Amino acid sequence: MVSNLPKHHLIYLVATFIAASILLMGATLDVFFTAQGSGTYLWGISFKMGLAVFGIVFTSVTILIGIIFAALKWEQTERIAQSLVNLRDRSSLLRWFLIAIALIVPIVIFQYTFYGSELNGLYFRLLVLLLLGLTIGFLINSKKGTFITSSSLALSLLIISSAFTFTSAFIRVVDYPFSLSWSEGNRIWDYSILFGRNRYNYSPDQTIFAFIDKGRQSLWGLPFLIPKISVLHIRFWNAIIITLPYAILGWVAFQRKPKNQKIWLMSGLWTFVFLSQGPIYAPLVLSAILVAIAWWSPSWIALLLIVVASFYAQWTRFTWMFAPAMWIGMLYLGDKLPQGKKSFKNYWRPAIAAVLAGLVGGDLIPRLIDSLTSDSSVVVRDTGAVIGAEIVTTELVSWDRIIESLSRQPLIWTRLLPNPTFAPGILLALILVALPLIIFLVYLVRSKKWSLELIQKLTIMVPMIAFLLVGLIISTKIGGGADLHNMDMFLIGLVFVSALAWKAGADKVLSNLEMEPKWIQALIILMVFIFSIRPVTESVPLELPPPEVVEKAINKIGKEVGKINKQGEILFIDQRQLLTFGYVEGVPLVPDYEKKYLMEQAMRGNADYFELFYEDIANHRFDLIISEPLHVSYVGNDYHFGSENDAWVKWVSEPVLCYYKPIANLKEVRTELLVPRPNPRNCP
Repeated sequence: MVSNLPKHHLIYLVATFIAASILLMGATLDVFFTAQGSGTYLWGISFKMGLAVFGIVFTSVTILIGIIFAALKWEQTERIAQSLVNLRDRSSLLRWFLIAIALIVPIVIFQYTFYGSELNGLYFRLLVLLLLGLTIGFLINSKKGTFITSSSLALSLLIISSAFTFTSAFIRVVDYPFSLSWSEGNRIWDYSILFGRNRYNYSPDQTIFAFIDKGRQSLWGLPFLIPKISVLHIRFWNAIIITLPYAILGWVAFQRKPKNQKIWLMSGLWTFVFLSQGPIYAPLVLSAILVAIAWWSPSWIALLLIVVASFYAQWTRFTWMFAPAMWIGMLYLGDKLPQGKKSFKNYWRPAIAAVLAGLVGGDLIPRLIDSLTSDSSVVVRDTGAVIGAEIVTTELVSWDRIIESLSRQPLIWTRLLPNPTFAPGILLALILVALPLIIFLVYLVRSKKWSLELIQKLTIMVPMIAFLLVGLIISTKIGGGADLHNMDMFLIGLVFVSALAWKAGADKVLSNLEMEPKWIQALIILMVFIFSIRPVTESVPLELPPPEVVEKAINKIGKEVGKINKQGEILFIDQRQLLTFGYVEGVPLVPDYEKKYLMEQAMRGNADYFELFYEDIANHRFDLIISEPLHVSYVGNDYHFGSENDAWVKWVSEPVLCYYKPIANLKEVRTELLVPRPNPRNCP
């Protein structure tokens, strides 16, 4: 019989029991089906996976019994809960020790052990996330006498998502010589050209074309100023710049207030995990940091910072050239609206000057530089096209260029919806990431906790709609749409809108979250829970071949290169970082036909570009080609990056395999060596 249990508590417990039963059943089945076939014990389960099965069954039964006990013995449950609260409140040191353990243990298990690769079922990971959230939420709760609050639960989820996201970036900091992803190795080669071209056997008076913008190349390439930098150090630098700038943007944009240091610190973590949903390229984040500093700075410093931010943004990607000007316009005009005779001087004039500074840095200065250098040298931008050996430049910005940029590759509109390349699709993923925040911001306005005049609403909404539309269109281009990184200007714009709300008093709302309506508390918890899902569910160890396999592959490549190096050319379509770090030495660099650029032209269907490539492979210009394993397999749009695969097969794999034959397929390191076919026939 239920003991003095309030009716509404009984309803909550029944609903909790049903929800917990579904989640626990799903998690148990996740673990059980994964364990089956892993060994020779009962049901074909290994000893290691048997421990996992026992653990999930024991946890599930314990939780369900606990819920039933709470329903039947409510007064005893309250006494037990109060005893735990009293113990927590008395033991500050123990509390933080347990928080550290609760964070470190699952991160280590998921990212560095066998179980991280095996126990990756969705229900199981969600169960772990919820248990972690509740445990840390209870331990971190500073309100004496209470078990858990909305604030502590939201904060715990934020800490969990931050910890998993941050540590996952450093899993890839290894000295493994081969590429960790489809383009990572060649991208490192791109970075090295600006400051480390002396690493290559190539004439110093000739330009090495790297298919990358100067913004990213200068940032990621900075470590190459150190003469003997290794691939391990480059990957460490990469982990730093894809994590810390996000948090710094939050801390700068929301700025510290003495009475809200804890909430201010959390604002940096929130910005970090929010932008990691993209993820967003670091150069645009750095430009946004300069804009945020400008917002809080004296006028003359602000204008200079905005010019630099705009120039750096367009130096990286021309579609970003107006973003800093639009952001600073939002910040200035969306801020407190002055009244009276000084409204122009205090409100309009600084905003107009700031926007103009953005246009100067993003458009005028690049045009001036282009006009001064066009007669004496070639300016290569990320949208330049290489036809044969000739580099063709385009205008900095114009409607023709914008239309050409959008039309030079197919637009795959289905990637806005759930699809094999990106399961949720761009629209659904964006709704999950951004809608809770937008609802919260609207609530602040509607409840008069953030007062905005019509002009302020317009100056916020118009740029945000523009960012949204541009991001959606670019996300449909072939080669993209696998995540939200093309929604970069929109997501950073939301951070700045949140900073405006923060300055207007939203920090007080978050500091006293329990005073807000229940649905707002649930909304904030839901928002950070969504941010936690991906880092927790996708956290797995980095799986690399054994060292002896890697060494054997390096020796094989070195041996084949040694046979040919003195008598012919060697083309590294892929794995160019082997040259960068001296794993393969003494090879004259052939900068042509790099994998990413070949893929770019394949997706464009650029027959003019491939004409010279086909001539070179038909004439067997290269005595050895190092590539990723090539296959002739068309898959269509029903597979992950199916359109991109088919473009690569049509324009690269089929022609190369017709004129060249594999002599070694090093599958473990995803590398293939090819030499000319003696008698190619019926080649396309």
